[in-house]
Amino acid sequence: MINKNTRGSEWHKWDLHIHTPFTGKNDRFEGVNKEEKWEKYLNKIEINTDTVVLGITDYFSIENYLYMVEQQKNGRIPNVYLIPNVELRILPVTRTETPINIHVLFDPNLSTDIIRRDFFNQLQFEYSGSKYQCNKDALIQLGRAVKTDVVSDEEAYKSGLDQFNISFSDLRDILKANSLKGHFIVGVANSNKDGNSGIQDSTLSATRKEIYRLSDFIFSANPNDIKFFLGNGRSTKEQLIKEYGSLKPCVRGCDAHDLNKMFRFDDNRYTWIKALPTFNGLKQILFEPEDRVCISEEK
Repeated sequence: MINKNTRGSEWHKWDLHIHTPFTGKNDRFEGVNKEEKWEKYLNKIEINTDTVVLGITDYFSIENYLYMVEQQKNGRIPNVYLIPNVELRILPVTRTETPINIHVLFDPNLSTDIIRRDFFNQLQFEYSGSKYQCNKDALIQLGRAVKTDVVSDEEAYKSGLDQFNISFSDLRDILKANSLKGHFIVGVANSNKDGNSGIQDSTLSATRKEIYRLSDFIFSANPNDIKFFLGNGRSTKEQLIKEYGSLKPCVRGCDAHDLNKMFRFDDNRYTWIKALPTFNGLKQILFEPEDRVCISEEK
């Protein structure tokens, strides 16, 4: 839902990477129970009136995004456009032995049934001769298989999430499904810890480039990354397109796992996008990455 008076071709503040209460990892949101945690979270969004698009993020799941959509139907956060952001961990690992952090943002108009059938149920992880799909029941089973001393379903689910890593090639093949085509965009982190630049082994340089090719944008606010992926750095635009498939806009999100982190950046530099606050508006940054995106304090 979004304010109908909002016009396109204006600069708006977007945050495409923000977690919610009960996110799969590192949930530090405050509240003594489910209702209080969500109430404090929704209040925080309603107070922050200048961010018009949120990428509601969770690990291998859109369930918290769907919960927020239901809250909108009940009148909460009426002037914010929500986009489901699925955060994944893919192989190979970086030099810190951390799987790469990659995100798939889906068109909110795409059927939830299609996302579950053609995306989540196609993501599989094999362990000890058994294959596990990417849904809560299967992740609980995986968690219990890996960590036999877990007691609760919640603990088993988190254990399963920690272990569920997929290969880059598997993800690429799944995203080729006709039902998904045109209804998602991919962003990859570029930190040297859990991002694609962390792959330093020379034997994996081709894989690193292929991950960049799959990605439509880069999660980074580093000025050097912004220049490089727009073809204004050590590579020309023509060289960058040849090597990585396209020019890539850089965006950032607060990556909040608690209330205090929401909408906050230590350097006060935010992502501003010049587009209608919709998924189709977001796709415009892929065609005009230099003119449609700016990471700065003011628009």
